[in-house]
Amino acid sequence: MKRSLPLGIKKLFFHYWIKSFLVLLCSSIAIAQDLPVSVDDSTDFDIEIIQDSTEVLLDTISLDSELAEEESKPWSFTASGMIRNKQIQNGVDVSGNNSVGTISTDIYHENGFSAGMDISRRMGEINPGYQSTVARIGYTYSVSDWLDISGLFTRYRYATDSINPVAGIPNMISVSATAYFSGIFTDITFDRMFGVNTESVSYISLNLMGMMSSADFTIMPIGSVVLTRYQLESKRLIKALPSKVKTVTALSLCSIGCSLRYKISEKLSIISTPNIMYTPDKSLSYSDLQFSISGGLRYSIDW
Repeated sequence: MKRSLPLGIKKLFFHYWIKSFLVLLCSSIAIAQDLPVSVDDSTDFDIEIIQDSTEVLLDTISLDSELAEEESKPWSFTASGMIRNKQIQNGVDVSGNNSVGTISTDIYHENGFSAGMDISRRMGEINPGYQSTVARIGYTYSVSDWLDISGLFTRYRYATDSINPVAGIPNMISVSATAYFSGIFTDITFDRMFGVNTESVSYISLNLMGMMSSADFTIMPIGSVVLTRYQLESKRLIKALPSKVKTVTALSLCSIGCSLRYKISEKLSIISTPNIMYTPDKSLSYSDLQFSISGGLRYSIDW
């Protein structure tokens, strides 16, 4: 008689298989860059914000692909409504392990100018209510047909300055370079969060993205690795560090996921973004291995 493992054991094996894969990915990249890596519970790591530079990049690439299919018009406007099961940004749980609903609007001009705003609300059982408002303005310069250089300024306003580890830092400047070769987008981004106090967070992220389309369905696989350097007050952290927080430099996030889009009409699309993430810092996130998914509708118009 053929015997099988209990379901609980299968799930346990699956969990550690995925975790081992993500740890191996992080370690390989760190070794290649001569970075120290430790994945035990004592390792200090750091820090998405409502819509971070990676999400803006995904929206821009998706928008560019749409414009390429039709006659170019100078202005583009998008509005979306999204629900996420949790909000993890660059390794930090900014929603307190709650689900979040977000309404976003963005406007783009063919000369490279862009601006947008998000309003989010926590929808879970733990501290439900207003989450944040995010405003951003940016510019993208096309160096060539395969390389773009972008700058973005983002302003955050959270319900309180202790609602998550980075809530006390209201400003972020991002600079990124995005190259396109043989159907693959390669993006390198530097983010710097700063405010009026001594707290600060910096990130360097590497993102690899592809794009595949069939009729009205588009899928964009994406893999990301984030290195961070931060100094945060202990009172904001999920698991407190010693009262005198030192500057920490480490890998903060490895993720594998995809962006999915189905066009209902020329202006309306269904969008979803599932991700598997390895977030090892217990001071910034509730779990080291996490699954997040978002879903909603996006409306776009050109004129």
